[in-house]
Amino acid sequence: DFLGSYTKQLTILTGLGIILGWWIGPRIAKKIPKLPPKLVKIINAIDEAFIKKPSHLVIITVISAIFHSMQIATHIVILSGLTDMDVPNTFLFSAVPLVNIAASLPISFNGLCVREKSYIVLFGLIGIPEIVAISTATVWFGAIVTATLIGGMIIFLLPKDKKSEHE
Repeated sequence: DFLGSYTKQLTILTGLGIILGWWIGPRIAKKIPKLPPKLVKIINAIDEAFIKKPSHLVIITVISAIFHSMQIATHIVILSGLTDMDVPNTFLFSAVPLVNIAASLPISFNGLCVREKSYIVLFGLIGIPEIVAISTATVWFGAIVTATLIGGMIIFLLPKDKKSEHE
């Protein structure tokens, strides 16, 4: 199956590109003249953390993989309630991060409309109807809002001395 093979390759290449970017990016950025001192400080911190202690990058990557796998699992549950179609997990491991990236671009309020259109386009590639794509986006957004509200309420209810630890 071409699409399954393509999405696996795209996912692996994207992951390797991101890891390589963390290692090479700070070195390239250091060569840019006249960077603001605050940005130089951040670049140096990233360089030091990941070059001198590559285990940090491995730990962060594992945590990220677990987090994204939980997002994919949530999408599998959402889709199982919305359609009888068999949506390949390999496709979701490529499509969901792409939707997340698109929704995080600063071109709309909280990714609204961008997220939905991204689902329509990407899910359309494998024949998922537009209504299922929009419904998936809406349920997923609801899950994000709910989790954010719960986290916000927990922080709000913490004693003042505990809040400073989480800031």
